[in-house]
Amino acid sequence: MTSTTTEGFPIAGLRSVEFTVPDPEAAARFYTGPWGLVDAATRDGCIYLRGTGTDPYILSLERGARTAITSVTYRAAPGTDLAALRDRVAAAGGTDIEPIGAVSSLGGGTGFGFRDPAGRGLRIVQGDAPSPALAPGGSRPSRLTHVNLNTADIDRDIRFLDAALGFRLMDRSR
Repeated sequence: MTSTTTEGFPIAGLRSVEFTVPDPEAAARFYTGPWGLVDAATRDGCIYLRGTGTDPYILSLERGARTAITSVTYRAAPGTDLAALRDRVAAAGGTDIEPIGAVSSLGGGTGFGFRDPAGRGLRIVQGDAPSPALAPGGSRPSRLTHVNLNTADIDRDIRFLDAALGFRLMDRSR
């Protein structure tokens, strides 16, 4: 297998999580209140919220019948060949939902979307425009560092994330 980057790890980090919620405005008030996120933009019915770091947004909220994560977006490492990464995702069992192309969400860039074997939406973005950092304050987050996902088959998900994105299991809890 060929490497998708010079270092061999194609992902630079977690960029954002996209949600549907019955009342996006109420959810935005919660995330900008106790969580301390900042309103970045509202476009096409989607509310984008950011932290104090340079990510254009870390959470998006769209109206939906129920609260659900619609996608988790990772940033590709610089130099990652998106076509090779997409092929790697497909070989590991991922299915296409968005072809490689311009990303329409806040920050833009180039990317693609897919579903993992459990049916979760995942996206990869590269070259999105950073936002100016904001002054840190109190317990305001600067960026996302992790996301918790429920699973019915942990071993399947570990195999997929390892094969598709190069993730490695670091620890487990009961």
